[in-house]
Amino acid sequence: MSRSPLLLAITWLITCVAVLTAGLVVRLAPVEKTVAWPTWDTWPAAVSMTAPIALVLAVLMALSLFVLSSAARQGNRARPFAELLLFYPLLFAFVWFLLPTGRPDIRALVLGLVFLAGVWYFRRRSPGPISKGYWQQTKSTVLMDTSLILLPVIIGLTMGISPDLKASAYSLLLYPLYAFLQLTVFLHIPATRLRAMGVSSENTTLLSALIFSLIHWPNPLIMLITFAGMLIWGHQFQNGRKLWQLALVMGLCATTFSQFLPDDLTRHMRVGPGYVRWEAMMVLADDSPINDPAEFIEFVYPQTIGREVLPQELQTWCELVEEARPGTWASMFLTSAESQKRLASTGEELPPPDSKHWTDWPEDMKSRIEYFASENYWQKSGNSLEGFVGSLYVGILGRQASAQEIQSWKTTLTRNQKRRISELLLDLRLQQGHTEFTGMSVEEFRFPN
Repeated sequence: MSRSPLLLAITWLITCVAVLTAGLVVRLAPVEKTVAWPTWDTWPAAVSMTAPIALVLAVLMALSLFVLSSAARQGNRARPFAELLLFYPLLFAFVWFLLPTGRPDIRALVLGLVFLAGVWYFRRRSPGPISKGYWQQTKSTVLMDTSLILLPVIIGLTMGISPDLKASAYSLLLYPLYAFLQLTVFLHIPATRLRAMGVSSENTTLLSALIFSLIHWPNPLIMLITFAGMLIWGHQFQNGRKLWQLALVMGLCATTFSQFLPDDLTRHMRVGPGYVRWEAMMVLADDSPINDPAEFIEFVYPQTIGREVLPQELQTWCELVEEARPGTWASMFLTSAESQKRLASTGEELPPPDSKHWTDWPEDMKSRIEYFASENYWQKSGNSLEGFVGSLYVGILGRQASAQEIQSWKTTLTRNQKRRISELLLDLRLQQGHTEFTGMSVEEFRFPN
C-alpha cells in the first residue's frame, strides 16, 4: 500500500481524538458537555451527539488498526508507529480522564513525573534527525518571528489593553522553558516518528499541528493559534532550525498573546478540562436569573449531578449557606473601604485583600471572623438578620447603620456564590458520583463574597 504511512498516521490521529471524545462522555457533567466542543454555540447538535461521535470514532479506530496491522509491521514502521500509539493516546487519556481542574493532587503529580520520564525516554530513542540540512537565518525568518511576536502587542495596544508587568516578566523568564517541553512533545517526538514511518514532510507538519491543536481542546482561539503556529514551526524544524530557537520564539509569542489580548477573547488561556469547568460555571451562574439559594440548587442539580436534588440534600445545602453567610458578611465588612480607612487611622493591622478567602487569612484575623460568625454572636445580635447586620456596623465600622443600609443586605446569592456552588457540585459528581450529599464544613465550602 503506497499510502500506508499516511494512513497509519491518520489512524494515530483518530485514536487520539477517540480517546479525547471518550473522556468527554465519561467525565463531563451534562452542563459541561454543552461547552466541550469548540463551536458548541453554533453547533448545539454536537452536545447530544457526543456519545455517538465517541462510539463512531472508537469503531473507526479499531477497524483502522485491524486493517493496517500488516502495513504497520512492514519495514521500519513498527517501532515508531507503536511509540506514537503508546504515548499520545495515554497523554490524552490522562488529560481528559484524570487531570484535576484545580490544584494538582498527588496522583496527578506522580503521573506528571511519569510523563516527563516518558518524554526523556522517547527523545533519547529518537529514530534520528529528520533534516540533514543547516537552517539559514534569513530576513524573511526574522520578519516572520517579529510579526508573530508583535501582532498581539499591536492589537492589544489598539484595544487599550495594559499588560500585567509582573506576570509578563515571569512569562518571559519561564515560558520559553515550557515552550521547549511542548515543542519536544508535539513536534520533535511525533515528527521524527512520522518521518521514520515514511510520512512526507508536508503531512508531518500538518499532523504535528493538528495534534498540538487538539491538546488545547476546546478553546477555539487557542486551538486556531497553536495550529497556525505549529504549521510554521514544524516547517522550520524540518528544515534544520534548532528546537531551542523555536522555543524562544514560541515563549515570546505566548507572552505577548496572553498579556496583550483581552481575557474575554483568550478565555484566560484556559484549555482542556479546566476550560470546560470554568465555562460551565459561567453558564450556570452568569446566565441564570435565579438567585434564591433553594431554587438555584434545584436548578443546577440536574445539570451538574445528573439527577434531581433529594429533599434532604436541598435542606443540607440551604443550611450550609445559612451557616457560611455570617463569616462571609463579616469578611466583607472587614475588607470594605470604610473599614480599611478606620483601621489605618488607628494603626491596626489591615486584613488581606478580599480576593483571598477569609479561611486562608492569618490565624489572628481568621479568629476575628470566627468570633463574628459564631452562634453566640448571632444570639447576642438579636437572633435575626437585621440585628446581626446592625451589630457588624457597630462592631467593625464603629457606627450605627441606617435602615436603608441594613435593608441593602440580601440573602440572595451573588454571582460568585452561584459559581462556587456550581463548582462544588461538579466536583462532587466526580468524587462521589450520584451518592447523596450529606454536608461539608464551612472551611470546605469556602462561601465567597
